[in-house]
Amino acid sequence: MLYLRHHPGVRPIGRIDGWGHRTVGLGLQQKLDRSADGPYVLPHVRGAVLDSLGDDRGLLRLIVVSEADTARRVLYDITTAGSFDFKWEPGVYHVRAFRDVDRNKSWKREEEPGSEEILVKLSPAADLELPALVLQRPVAPAP
Repeated sequence: MLYLRHHPGVRPIGRIDGWGHRTVGLGLQQKLDRSADGPYVLPHVRGAVLDSLGDDRGLLRLIVVSEADTARRVLYDITTAGSFDFKWEPGVYHVRAFRDVDRNKSWKREEEPGSEEILVKLSPAADLELPALVLQRPVAPAP
């Protein structure tokens, strides 16, 4: 609060009311063991911080559909740094980014921002570089 006192125009973006809302019954070693194979050490702390922000903008996700098997849709979470972890076989893919506002892992075209769909051709042993996917707000239906 000292910072806010010296910066009266700044508003806090979140508040942590308490710790342990996910792992209160676990000891430190158990918490470390649970996160051993994950990308974050102590991911429950990260989760508590994200929960405290009350981010109502939803999660940024990537939808990937292979032309070889259009029935298989793969969904990737994009980090706040703009990265995602994926494993694609060589082939042609339809790719789109969207903001999953309600976090239901499904894009609602009429409500959630999304990018244009792009076609990505991935050759064996090639590096994948996607162009910037710009989210656009849904267009409101005419009255």
